[in-house]
Amino acid sequence: MNFTYNAYDFSLTANMFMNDNSIFESSFSAKNPPAACLPIIIPYIPIPMESCAHFFNICLPGRNVHFCMDWEFRVASQPIAIAHFDCLRLGQSGVSLLKPEDDGCQQPSSTILPLPGYDEYDEVTED
Repeated sequence: MNFTYNAYDFSLTANMFMNDNSIFESSFSAKNPPAACLPIIIPYIPIPMESCAHFFNICLPGRNVHFCMDWEFRVASQPIAIAHFDCLRLGQSGVSLLKPEDDGCQQPSSTILPLPGYDEYDEVTED
């Protein structure tokens, strides 16, 4: 049995071998899981309603976690209202908001800016 973790796709692949031949392979990705829904129960109203949080584009760039979220209100399994939110990156690089169309799963930039008051100079030597 061979397990392989792909950090970019946030997935796990299982591969079973017999006599050096693959007999079973399966992959599971947590990058775009199904929506998590909670029922809304109102007494004396028999219409099924639920509130759902849909997380997508989940990944671990560097030592950060990145995810995007939509909030959805459903009546009789039909979406009535959908709220789209920006993506959030939390971790070693701090907290940042990104647009869903940006590729937030790329490694954050590691550009180090000089401190204020820091001067670069060349040493002058005389012969």
